[in-house]
Amino acid sequence: MTLNDEKSMDRLSDSEAIDRVFNDLIWISKDADCFVAVDYLTHMAEVGSTETEAVENLKQAIREHISAVKSILEQMRDFDRAFREEYGR
Repeated sequence: MTLNDEKSMDRLSDSEAIDRVFNDLIWISKDADCFVAVDYLTHMAEVGSTETEAVENLKQAIREHISAVKSILEQMRDFDRAFREEYGR
């Protein structure tokens, strides 16, 4: 990925960004009767009956993780705003 690619990623949705960089960040292995996909960045892992299913399951788990983090950050901002209004800081 070049610097220009990184700048253009600012305009991508979370799903598009995940799809663009995903191939460089995962490791896939076969374990008994299933495939395991591991994300090097988050160390999250998912399984599937096929390699494609394992990768798609991992992508979905990462999307859900990003959504949860965004929700927590918004709650923290709301709390901070309310605290500042209440205590004048």
